[in-house]
Amino acid sequence: MLLILNCIINDQARNHFESYVVPSTIGRVTDYEFAYLIDSVVHFNHKPYTHLLITGSELSAAEDNEYDEILYHIIEQFLYKAKPILGICYGHQMLAKYLGREGCVVRSKTPEIGWKALEFEPVEIFSGMKNLITLHSHLDEVVDPGKDFEIIASTDDCACQAFRYLDSPVWGTQFHPEYVYEDGQISMNNLFNERPDLKQYHINQLDDPKQLDQNIRIFEYFLGV
Repeated sequence: MLLILNCIINDQARNHFESYVVPSTIGRVTDYEFAYLIDSVVHFNHKPYTHLLITGSELSAAEDNEYDEILYHIIEQFLYKAKPILGICYGHQMLAKYLGREGCVVRSKTPEIGWKALEFEPVEIFSGMKNLITLHSHLDEVVDPGKDFEIIASTDDCACQAFRYLDSPVWGTQFHPEYVYEDGQISMNNLFNERPDLKQYHINQLDDPKQLDQNIRIFEYFLGV
């Protein structure tokens, strides 16, 4: 059973993620349950779950906040039992913040928002994938997390778009492989409504929404480990 630790703070955005985003992608390939960072307690029980997925969030991983220690405790429980972990966007950054060198999560010099192509290594989590394009929506990023991290994907504006930690089943993706086209557009439009100043960073390298269909392979590989 996959545990999805939902780190989204806004009620409307969190509900949309659960009702539409997850069923459209992750929900097609596995059974899952949600837990909520804003409700989680230190005495969290990992035992019913085989895998952990940590979502994106409006929170900034470049700054300390009241939820950090709770999230670290949950990560540690899965690490201790060598259970697979996948962090997405904020989850990716928080894994690096916990496991990497001090100060490895910073504000992005150039935020990435939109549909953007990645350069990636021919590792198993990207097996069979070509022309990888995903949704990007981040104001923070991971920079040089340390020697224990293998960087496996990048863009021109973000050198660490994905990593694997040691030889363990722990991965992070700065990009969002969980979004299909419609939900990604909704997410971007909501962001631009709140922050019109961010429209200057919008990018669209997506020719055909069907290009996004292959992204589910990332979850299939992760869940098969």
